[in-house]
Amino acid sequence: ERRQFFLENQDLFGSFGDQRINPFFSRRIGTGYDPVKEERVETPIQFGARVSGKLNNNWRLGLLNMQTQREGDVPATNFTVAAIQRKIFDRSSIGFILVNKETNLINETDSLEFSDYNRVIGLDYNLFSKDNVWSGKIFYHHSLSPGVSSGTDAHGMRLQYNKRHFRANYEHAYVGENYNAETGFVPRTNYLRLRANLRGVFYPEKGVLANHGPGLKGDFYIQPQFGLSDYELELYWRARFSDNGDTKVSLKHQYIYLFEEFDPSHTDAFPLPANRDFFYTYLEADYRSDRRQVFSYDFKINAGQFFNGNRAGIGGSINYRIQPYAQLGMSFNWSTIILPEPYALAHLFLVGPRFDFTFSKKVFFTTFLQYNNQIANFNINARFQWRFAPVSDLFIVYTNNFDTAANWQYTNRALVLKINYWLNL
Repeated sequence: ERRQFFLENQDLFGSFGDQRINPFFSRRIGTGYDPVKEERVETPIQFGARVSGKLNNNWRLGLLNMQTQREGDVPATNFTVAAIQRKIFDRSSIGFILVNKETNLINETDSLEFSDYNRVIGLDYNLFSKDNVWSGKIFYHHSLSPGVSSGTDAHGMRLQYNKRHFRANYEHAYVGENYNAETGFVPRTNYLRLRANLRGVFYPEKGVLANHGPGLKGDFYIQPQFGLSDYELELYWRARFSDNGDTKVSLKHQYIYLFEEFDPSHTDAFPLPANRDFFYTYLEADYRSDRRQVFSYDFKINAGQFFNGNRAGIGGSINYRIQPYAQLGMSFNWSTIILPEPYALAHLFLVGPRFDFTFSKKVFFTTFLQYNNQIANFNINARFQWRFAPVSDLFIVYTNNFDTAANWQYTNRALVLKINYWLNL
């Protein structure tokens, strides 16, 4: 989110739920799904108002209302959000949110594609102990849509225990089959997810290691009508070096049940069959250097089983800063997948150089290149930015995509001019 109107006190509106069960996602306002074009389009905002802030040391309040106009086959819509938060104990809080979306339907086609309204009510409890040992969150949300009365709940819990030599956390998240937060961000429904992580930490008195220790992690997905659909178990050792570098070595074991045919190489190869489960184990290691240095890098390698075959890969990035004028970087990823005939044998390669230049405190230029042999595409994206006033910018963006399998014929290109001006009243 880059719009100034939504940024102030955004935690009061956007911190309910968790990252994948979010009842209010401000970027939903100003866009809508066009059923004819089968894509999301911009819907101009006609007007809006917001009141947010502290009532006193214990209470915070947020009210927001926005109206968008009709755009093509996307009807005009009104969005209302009300949030209230109460501090309890020393550092904890409890919060309530109401998200209401009202749609102005004007014809039969609208009624077939869009609902009259969508609402979500939610209650969150945020835990922070006085000594910082315990932290977490518990939430329960309920959605309301026309004609839907069951499977409309979502709830979750996150609990963390943090001591010098031992750390543990537990999480669960449940989303009902018919839970619908149209103004939020909920990419998946009808599942229960359980996660846990245990880690020991040791602090050597001398040597290159600042701290290190083993850990055990588990991540499970359960579908209520089916049962366990996939999981990942990880046994790892992690270390932080005295130069602020960080490394991790893991042994991972995964289980996946395929409900539909699936090509793990994404190269249109012969797919693995549906209604079958797969177990596989592999090794993974990564290292990240100190990002504060002028030159920094990271890399990751993996090798082992993959579905009914094997894979190996290496990836990472390098970055170099020419302070204060430029930052140069490149990311890369190479993987090979070897499955028995008639399934996939694929070598996948992706590389993406990036160049950021700062000519002054107001003028910037960024260029990003990427080659992906998986989809035979080479992309150029260049952006010029001029900040001519506070929070006010002029952007010129050029993008071009080439099909490398068709003699580098361009598939699409665009030149975009955009101006933002902040009217501070």
